[in-house]
Amino acid sequence: MPRYIDSDTLTYRLLRMWIRSGFSLFFRRIEYRGQENIPIGEPVIFAPNHQAAMVDALAVLCWQRRPVVFMARANMFKNPTVARLLRIIKMMPIYRIRDGYSNLSRNEQQMDQAGGVLLRRHLLCLMPEGTQWGLRRLRPLVKGMFRIAFPVQQQLQETTSIRIVPVGIDYTEYEHPGADIVVTYGKPLSVSDYLAKWQEDPQRGMQALRDDLSEAIIQLIEHIPGDGHYDEIYQLSYLLQPLWLQAKALPDTPGHCVEARREIARALNRLEEEDPEKLQQIIEASVPWREMPGLPQDKLELITRKHHCPWLLPLWQIILAVVALPGHLLNWPLRALVHRLCRQDGDPQMFSTYRIALGTFGLPFCYLFYAVAATLVLGLSWPWLLLLTLLCLLAGMLTEKIRPYLRKLLYWSPWLYGRLRKDLASIRASVEHLDKACFSTLLNLL
Repeated sequence: MPRYIDSDTLTYRLLRMWIRSGFSLFFRRIEYRGQENIPIGEPVIFAPNHQAAMVDALAVLCWQRRPVVFMARANMFKNPTVARLLRIIKMMPIYRIRDGYSNLSRNEQQMDQAGGVLLRRHLLCLMPEGTQWGLRRLRPLVKGMFRIAFPVQQQLQETTSIRIVPVGIDYTEYEHPGADIVVTYGKPLSVSDYLAKWQEDPQRGMQALRDDLSEAIIQLIEHIPGDGHYDEIYQLSYLLQPLWLQAKALPDTPGHCVEARREIARALNRLEEEDPEKLQQIIEASVPWREMPGLPQDKLELITRKHHCPWLLPLWQIILAVVALPGHLLNWPLRALVHRLCRQDGDPQMFSTYRIALGTFGLPFCYLFYAVAATLVLGLSWPWLLLLTLLCLLAGMLTEKIRPYLRKLLYWSPWLYGRLRKDLASIRASVEHLDKACFSTLLNLL
């Protein structure tokens, strides 16, 4: 029996479990919503927005019980070792014009393989935007997904329908560990509903499905289409988030926070069109907040959290720094390599990919190397090798969980008891006096 790329294997399951553990270490909170919308026993194409390179694909992969086959850009497969690893986790290349016209002919074979995945009623994932995008908006969708879906649907006829599941992926932060990630699955679209239109006119059929899919993805993400007030709307979506949750009586979970920012951005987009003067009032009222340095999530927690004993903060910093020091020394060589790669790349959307990939697969080998070196130098027996490897692993994992909190405490320090303390008091006062009527206007627009 031939082994297809979508075949389930023990190696794939173990690798998926290991990647999932790396995800859990890198992100603070992970939430999946709408998983009941994923059809069972039918051919499925996942269509997520694309913001953080390979992390987007892994976010869909890690929490699916069945194998998911991904089509990724071909330049990721240049290194033979990397290509074999990507093949194990069910990734296959798709060629673009930038990869050379001579390679475009190879896409026919890749699309046939992808079609075979659907004919076997398995799961396929393509990034419909084609390339990643660092702004909180959906780009126009490319046609690759539809060029695969319609011919396969024509073969299936009325027996079953390919279901395209829109997926919204939202990160509170791309670059540093300790961010939240929310993956939302929307209601699936049936390709069979568009087949007759495609058979009459392929371009018109693809465009109809593309328009509906684009709208479905937009409903799942924070979408800020305009450039005129992009930064202001993005920052305001965080600043007004607590008010939205309070008005809706919802808890501060990652999913509800994403929902809040999405709805606030939507209301601000409408306000920009219908009442630009009102939007300008809200923007002017939020100037002190927006001029604060730092990540929006850290700024929001600093403004809203009650710090009853700020004098404890230096003590917490010292304790966390001491606890994290051994793991920091162990992880430093690989982290230095990650920082170098990030500086060379310069794309913040790639930073999380480098950190998760190298941390998940590189750190265990580093720990084993440290343990072997210590065992040989000290002349210890092999049980000590296992013990030292385990201790290195625990120390490194603990440090990776502590680092985001330590970074946050270091950011808060000058605002709570340092030179910026007076500035924080004035910013809090301006936020408290933010025109509540403006927020009521937004709620009426939702």
